[in-house]
Amino acid sequence: MASASASLTRQVVRAYHDAWTGPNVARAGDYIAQDFKTRASVGSYDSRTEYLAGLSNFRTNFVTRVDLLSELLSMAIVEAPLVAVVVSAGGHGVPSGGH
Repeated sequence: MASASASLTRQVVRAYHDAWTGPNVARAGDYIAQDFKTRASVGSYDSRTEYLAGLSNFRTNFVTRVDLLSELLSMAIVEAPLVAVVVSAGGHGVPSGGH
């Protein structure tokens, strides 16, 4: 049985995933800290607003669908990675994962 914190983690991770893959990408911002910053191969963002604009651009202009392949929940440490394939407008599938 999952602990309360593990269950909450799973709910938040899944809600973020559902938000960014759904029709209203801005909802993903509900699950990101106000002082969010990231450095990644697909882009570096110094604010939550910049990240959400980049995410919206990616979702709107490049992604046609996302197929969720796996949803894992670790009860030893509170994490809930999702593994999916992001399919682009050209029909190419790119594996994706998120915590």
